[in-house]
Amino acid sequence: MARRDRRRGAADGKLTAAAEAWAWSFLGLATPDRAAGDDSRVAELRAWGVPEDQIAAALGPAGGEEEAVEIWSMNWQAVQIFLAAETLWKPLAIVSMAGTRLAWCGLDYVGLDVLMRRLRVCDPDGKLFGDLLHMEAAAMSILNRPQEG
Repeated sequence: MARRDRRRGAADGKLTAAAEAWAWSFLGLATPDRAAGDDSRVAELRAWGVPEDQIAAALGPAGGEEEAVEIWSMNWQAVQIFLAAETLWKPLAIVSMAGTRLAWCGLDYVGLDVLMRRLRVCDPDGKLFGDLLHMEAAAMSILNRPQEG
């Protein structure tokens, strides 16, 4: 069994963080950690008597400033292609007695191949495609999470 390079494992973590940040943003939601931080900030502002309209203006539509996600140079190309593939997600409408919801089946690999060829991306060993699959899985865990309520 091949041993994974430690640095590659850390790089995979950076790809996961980037994909998860994209997925939360795609859904128009703050990350759970960010939302919890916003809740505590809102409570503190209310305790100081700040009017609700000023609290809302301070936090903005998605909970205030966006958090930066560090991208290593070895991951930059994968992140750029992942972002360029934003319109290649395959949605599926699920209809049940409880209602209708969207599920995400992943990226359209044919479209992704066309995108990479049009961008003249060279990936002879498939490493870049593997990074994109890793990011896709991380994003799908957010996009397809169980809905509350």
